[in-house]
Amino acid sequence: MSQDFLTKEQMSTLFKVSVVIAAIGAINWYTSVLGTNVVSSVLGVEQHKVYMSKTEKFIYLIVGIAGVIVLYGFYNGDVLIR
Repeated sequence: MSQDFLTKEQMSTLFKVSVVIAAIGAINWYTSVLGTNVVSSVLGVEQHKVYMSKTEKFIYLIVGIAGVIVLYGFYNGDVLIR
């Protein structure tokens, strides 16, 4: 008997949160085309510096993980979005 790591309801909640985070990341990418980095602006960091702070890296890591979860959910198609 196999046990799932997450129930369908938990995966649904995780998927919904991940969709929101990935959408925020997509908006940040869009605004970067316009010359603004929302993450840097919110954190009060200089936008045109070469290195990112640890906080910025963490936020981008979370957005990346959210994107992977969204892709996983769409690929498997068994995520409840109700």
